[in-house]
Amino acid sequence: MEKVLSENSLELAKELLSVAPDFTRLYFENDYVKVVKVSLPPGSELPFHTTFDRAIYSLSDYSIKWMAKNERRFENWKKGDAHWHYKSHHDIINIGDSLAEYLIILRKPLALPSFNPFDIEYDECIDSLPYVTVKFENDHLKITEITLAPGQETKMHNGINRLVYSLNNYKILYIQEDGSEMMEDMQEGNILWHDPDMHAFRNIGVSEAKFTMFSFKE
Repeated sequence: MEKVLSENSLELAKELLSVAPDFTRLYFENDYVKVVKVSLPPGSELPFHTTFDRAIYSLSDYSIKWMAKNERRFENWKKGDAHWHYKSHHDIINIGDSLAEYLIILRKPLALPSFNPFDIEYDECIDSLPYVTVKFENDHLKITEITLAPGQETKMHNGINRLVYSLNNYKILYIQEDGSEMMEDMQEGNILWHDPDMHAFRNIGVSEAKFTMFSFKE
């Protein structure tokens, strides 16, 4: 399977940050992924730039005009929408009356840590549990939203290499296979990386715990 991102594309990912510094920022980066947050006010434009294969996750409702050399289209996205785009040279204009906010998720060239014997086919998403919604999936990654009521706990399950993005403020107890526990006090917009492991988690706060998980298959 092809890598999601090449060395050259990483350089080109910097292009977006340089051509639109007022509307973009590097939100998260480690050895394996890069996340750029776009906050584009009504009427504003991201000038022509090149981005390679990438996932997009919408943080707000917005309407944009997307223009490439031989293509023009209008898109209306809702908060929580997730989709995939292949390499393109394009510009984007916010044609709506609200802020367009979204995350761009890019895989870096370094191979992910092995997740053997963990398997994405045995996780909370495949189990079709009521608190899990699969938002998008392809050969590269799976994007899911999870909502836990106060006191609710998942069963023990495996997770592969993944990013977790908090959709609200919550407190969660992270329980590992060996019984060790760690409390995480998450704030809206926090983003964390997790290596493959077996785990469960319990909402130990007084409000719902809502977060989006980006599970990387390669």
